[in-house]
Amino acid sequence: MKNRIRNFFLILFILSIGGGLLTFSKQVREAVLQAFSLSVSTVIPGLFPFLVLSDFACNALHVKASEKANQITNKLFGIPAAGLPAILFGLTGGFLTGCKTALALYENEQITKRQAQNLACFCFSPGLSFAVSAIGNGLFNNSRTGFLLFFCCTFSVLLIAPFLQKEKRIKTPVPTIKNGIPLSHIFTLSVSKSALSCLQLTAWMAIFASLQAILLAILPASTHATLSLLFEVTAGAVQCVKRTDIPLCAAVLGFGGLCIFFQLLPDLQKIGLSALRFLRYRLMQAILSFGFCKLALFFFPALGIAQNTVLVKTYSVNPTASVFFLFACFIFILDLAPPKKMCYYRKRIYKG
Repeated sequence: MKNRIRNFFLILFILSIGGGLLTFSKQVREAVLQAFSLSVSTVIPGLFPFLVLSDFACNALHVKASEKANQITNKLFGIPAAGLPAILFGLTGGFLTGCKTALALYENEQITKRQAQNLACFCFSPGLSFAVSAIGNGLFNNSRTGFLLFFCCTFSVLLIAPFLQKEKRIKTPVPTIKNGIPLSHIFTLSVSKSALSCLQLTAWMAIFASLQAILLAILPASTHATLSLLFEVTAGAVQCVKRTDIPLCAAVLGFGGLCIFFQLLPDLQKIGLSALRFLRYRLMQAILSFGFCKLALFFFPALGIAQNTVLVKTYSVNPTASVFFLFACFIFILDLAPPKKMCYYRKRIYKG
């Protein structure tokens, strides 16, 4: 009986979505095109290099931290020193990097399952490039506003960390060091995995844009802004620009949106983190980010001066990508080992 009821509502849902896609095909098409444009021009340029770099660091570096370093990080964040890459890339790289880096450390047996869960709960930030370049310069036309939003989200994350130190100290596993794997092979795998993550990111943005377009055509106009704030972070930031509400934008960046949540859901399941627990910390981060931004604007109102213009297409130049490609060339150069016979042959020709 339960299966019949479940199948009935599932078929009803599928038919409703299918009917909405056919009825409002024009709105859905425009929404999907805008989602692709935002992903390619703003999200991927700031996120992709950090995803590659964080995955490469977790798989290539296996440094055994000292006991003193573990004590310091345990007191500050409740995690061993092996979890510092997740904190570093999670706070500076973007929404996906923190959780994915924690998962990589857990799969490499450098941290425990509980420590990976704690990292995924508070290593969540819009990233410096996305906040300053895409949101600050691209939407608010003010880089200072982007820095303000980034630091508000970062401070709120640092305040969340003490709430995760309730359990007793967990023994850190000894990392499994894999010898004989070329750096170029590790780097190639990191690029492939990061490219797949960016492709999934674009797909989820298109899906939520389609669903939002259908709901906006059906629901009253008073609910349009709320849907944008909850569904997707970039669309929510656009609504904040229309209202010229910077603290609300900080809350949107702190929450991340349901689109980011569904992208991280498979990784959360791999480390056994409850979705409700993850969302609870996201709501806490949104409230703290809103409060920090309000307080900062009260003392420094010049940070909130922004033009009330929304750019549908925001193109940004990311200097991180240039450094990233130079880094890739350096990795491949390290793996080049000319054969001894070739060197000897050249030496004989030179002498002759």
